Amino acid sequence: MLIPTKSIRDWKDLQDQVANLFREMGYEVHSPYVVRNVRGSKEVDVYVRDIRMSIPYVILIECKHWGANLPQDVVHSFRSTMVDCGANAGIIVGSTGFQSGAHRAAAHTNIELRTWESLQHSYGNEWFLRQKEKLRTLDADLKLKDRLYLDQWETPRVLMNLM
Repeated sequence: MLIPTKSIRDWKDLQDQVANLFREMGYEVHSPYVVRNVRGSKEVDVYVRDIRMSIPYVILIECKHWGANLPQDVVHSFRSTMVDCGANAGIIVGSTGFQSGAHRAAAHTNIELRTWESLQHSYGNEWFLRQKEKLRTLDADLKLKDRLYLDQWETPRVLMNLM
């Protein structure tokens, strides 16, 4: 189920929701996080690292809960941070959207521009598969402990009580 933007209270809530989305997909997440770069250091809203890969894959995420569409300056500033710290990809999450200049600035880069809803749509399948994987593990544990047939993914079978 999607969490609508109108239920996001403020910038901190948006940042926490984004961090939780990636955490629930099995990524290592830090929010906020200070990254080291060529000029010193910079704080980013959400730092995501895919721990399942042999070579670390890092995604930086900036969350902007502004009342207006985000301008290209936000993209330019974020791109500098990404390049300077060596991140693999970046996502700017704007609660309202982006100006056309921001889309031009992000074109042909490794930066995605997403609203909160479009971020949930983009990563929804991965999130669902991860939740299904977690449920399978819990279901297997439950079957072992209770010795009952409780497979949620197949057609239900009738349980008979012979007592």
